[in-house]
Amino acid sequence: MNNRHPLYVGVDGGGTKCSAHLFNTKGEVLGKGVSGSANAARNLSQTLDSILKSVHMALLDAKLCIEVIPKLNVAAGLAGATVPSVRNQLLTWQHPFAKFKVDSDLATSSYGAHGGEDGALLIIGTGSSAARLQSGVLTQFGGHGFLLGDKGSGAWLGHSAVSATLDALDGITKLSD
Repeated sequence: MNNRHPLYVGVDGGGTKCSAHLFNTKGEVLGKGVSGSANAARNLSQTLDSILKSVHMALLDAKLCIEVIPKLNVAAGLAGATVPSVRNQLLTWQHPFAKFKVDSDLATSSYGAHGGEDGALLIIGTGSSAARLQSGVLTQFGGHGFLLGDKGSGAWLGHSAVSATLDALDGITKLSD
């Protein structure tokens, strides 16, 4: 592969996993990598490690060596990146890439779903959130974390199921057939 052409990496970081897709200038996927969780508000160190690992795995999948890393243009959409102190740390991270852009997973998902045009979306994964992009303004609904909401998320559904089961076993509610 000719390494003189720019390479791009899109990173999707959430509470369960961090995935990276390596693209050429034609938008063709050259490689993919997946690593651990990347909720920047919960564990920034883990998030940065997951970004590096998923990018490295995408390079391996594309049969490229790690010497390419300083030439990569990386854009990441991360859970927790809306927290101002976390966002500042992400923006000042001494990353190994040629360029590194970061925004929330909600913002990048909205752009990806609607190409920057007006629209709405619902993210359901380990956490959950909804958003509306209207006239260039992104408005977030929910997504405040497991303890404060995230109704409909995987974590919330699992918690609700275990809670209902324990209530039934304790005789607080009836067992169903």
